Amino acid sequence: MKDNSQEISGINIISIEGSIDAFNSNKVEQELMSQFQSGSARLILNLTKVNFMSSAGLRIILQVLKETRSQGGDLRIACAQPSVFKSLELSGFTSILKYFPTLDAAILSYSE
Repeated sequence: MKDNSQEISGINIISIEGSIDAFNSNKVEQELMSQFQSGSARLILNLTKVNFMSSAGLRIILQVLKETRSQGGDLRIACAQPSVFKSLELSGFTSILKYFPTLDAAILSYSE
């Protein structure tokens, strides 16, 4: 798993490559929480290159979502592959977080 982050207009975008599972969930969690703890409560998780997400990945998303919202921010999800989107959908995550099919749409959503 690889990750990279960038900031655009005060929004931290974290892009992950590979899978998010029990083997690497701690690293993903540390990256997301470090972005949040560095002062940004506006996050986008770019899942363009994530090919698999286990329940460990879903747990991390839920935890970060709660933290960002408690600080007046939010976590948005963008560009999930069909199999990853299906996991988000079946677990009910698409009803509790904002999902966008493109990164541009996720970025624009923060200006609404």
